[in-house]
Amino acid sequence: MRNLFLLIMFLCTTSAHAQQPLDLSTQDLRLIQQIDARINTQETMQSRFVQLDGLGGFLEGTVSWRRPDQARFEYDPPSPLLLIASGTFFIEVDRELEQVTYYPQVDSIASYLLAKDMLQNPKLAISDLDVELDMIHISVFERSEPENGVIMLSFNADTLDLQRWTILNPDGTSTTVRLVNPQYNIPLEEKIFHFRKPKEWEPER
Repeated sequence: MRNLFLLIMFLCTTSAHAQQPLDLSTQDLRLIQQIDARINTQETMQSRFVQLDGLGGFLEGTVSWRRPDQARFEYDPPSPLLLIASGTFFIEVDRELEQVTYYPQVDSIASYLLAKDMLQNPKLAISDLDVELDMIHISVFERSEPENGVIMLSFNADTLDLQRWTILNPDGTSTTVRLVNPQYNIPLEEKIFHFRKPKEWEPER
């Protein structure tokens, strides 16, 4: 569960080699600004998602997020996992084990990816930019800790909407999260970005 949490919530995996910033052209910079401008218009998003582990395994669920710092990943049964970024903490909920674990949200790259102008954030660097006929792939890493790894973000070439992200692991395996029919700027209740432990989960005294 711990590894799954780290992958889905964008925490970097350890990479065998430190990344180097890409020398961006004027055209590259213009494209990055256009993508950021598009993403900045999407204050909220809700979507079905499919998570692939590169070995044929997959999980499905629903993701909701509100920029600049809140997200919720709710996995379909039989997975017992619920993941929440509250703005202060990442909250990992295992309904089967009746466990709730809190991690500092500031310690992960999700703090950057949900923020305004995420691709132009001075704390992030771009290591690769690839424009295809229907997709744009941009790989980013933290400047302060380039050895921590890279996340490749894939955008629709026409709409500039985020379609999926992929984490490449040092051992050659990968984890991809693909959005399915995302809806933007819809009302989302504040309570979905918080979690209160059910009373029945409390130990008996």
